[in-house]
Amino acid sequence: MQTRHYRYPEVLLGFKYSTRIDLWSFACICFELATGDVLFDPHSGDNYDKDEDHVVLMMELLGVMPRKIALGGQHSREFFNKHGDFR
Repeated sequence: MQTRHYRYPEVLLGFKYSTRIDLWSFACICFELATGDVLFDPHSGDNYDKDEDHVVLMMELLGVMPRKIALGGQHSREFFNKHGDFR
């Protein structure tokens, strides 16, 4: 669907997507072109996978995920508890 480094948060959480994902990807690419660094470079570890790390990296940069987004996706429960807090 999208290259991992440029993946839209709502895609990770399992929302329906639209052309907005392209704008997000474009912004990530612009950052990479301007700085030479990838904006989000998720990794997996012993207790977490790349998707979990990706969500955490986004929240570290952008702040707490809005509750509506944190709880509204098909895969939201994999990342957030019923209060919208990251697991």
